[in-house]
Amino acid sequence: PHLAPDGRFPSLGVLITNAFTRQLDYLEIKAEIGRQLQRFKAICGRQPDFIDGHQHVHVLPTVRRALLDLVGDGTIDRDRIWIRSCEEPFPQIVKRRVEVPKAIFIALLSRGLSAQAAKLGVMANDSFRGITGFSLASDFRPVFKRFLLGPGMRPLAMCHPAMPGYPDDPTDTIAEARRAEYRYFASEELSADLKHAGIEIGRLRRRGT
Repeated sequence: PHLAPDGRFPSLGVLITNAFTRQLDYLEIKAEIGRQLQRFKAICGRQPDFIDGHQHVHVLPTVRRALLDLVGDGTIDRDRIWIRSCEEPFPQIVKRRVEVPKAIFIALLSRGLSAQAAKLGVMANDSFRGITGFSLASDFRPVFKRFLLGPGMRPLAMCHPAMPGYPDDPTDTIAEARRAEYRYFASEELSADLKHAGIEIGRLRRRGT
């Protein structure tokens, strides 16, 4: 009723402004996250493996607090779920040379989330990559190879693949970039690049499990 009284979600810019000026309704957002978790469990029979937010809204003030408080009160199983952190050292972002201003902005928004999650006993990735401008759709490999470099034992690379031949969505402005990502991920080039970088793809698990 407060965030979207007309049923339309506000733009990201408006949401960020409202978050940092403390205009978001904490109880309303906490209740909505809880309903989404209940819906997921009703359909899948379990809680999700990880939690993030579309366009990273889960890192914003008030939204972040509501999410972490659901961990604190036991609604979210801290032993099962991990939370996506968008934190990454600024020097590493600059060195990567991929969408530097955008990546730094998102890292700034996420600052402190990993530490807050760890304090509650919740796992998070310790490095975040994958911010792109979707303009290099024709050849995704050189871009992704940059995402394979950097610190962290549990790096997370965000991606947006879509299968070639899938019906076009006229509202999807990054459709070609999605298909380029899928072509690369389905190729032998990915395996070779992972091996060269010394990285293995796997589920995020707690140490010792």
